[in-house]
Amino acid sequence: MAKESAALRRLRDRAVAYAQEDQRTDLLVSLLSLWIESENQTPEALAQFLGTDATGLSRLSLCRPPRQGAYVEDIEVIAGYSGCRVEPLRHLLRRLEVLTALTGSAPAVGQQHVSLTNAILLAARDREIETGV
Repeated sequence: MAKESAALRRLRDRAVAYAQEDQRTDLLVSLLSLWIESENQTPEALAQFLGTDATGLSRLSLCRPPRQGAYVEDIEVIAGYSGCRVEPLRHLLRRLEVLTALTGSAPAVGQQHVSLTNAILLAARDREIETGV
């Protein structure tokens, strides 16, 4: 990733902080924050999983989610812009889509403490088991 100026880095960091505080659900920052919190991880661990650095993670945070009609193409563009590897990014976004589908919407950061795996297990146990005896 190309080296950026200190001024550009400060501007980007302020934009990410603003988006988090404002809980901008139209940007990936809300989904990435949800993953960090629900999986009890750090931004550094997320960046490592995606194969990028702090600058790339900030760039990713300010992107809009992929569009349904152009999902694959959008993920490739987002990955290229943020310096992420395509497959881990695709995997992460799909997991977050499942979580938001199970919860009905993207929960506000700080209000969701169920891990992605536990949310899936809870959804699987949502009905009584029918016995055919």
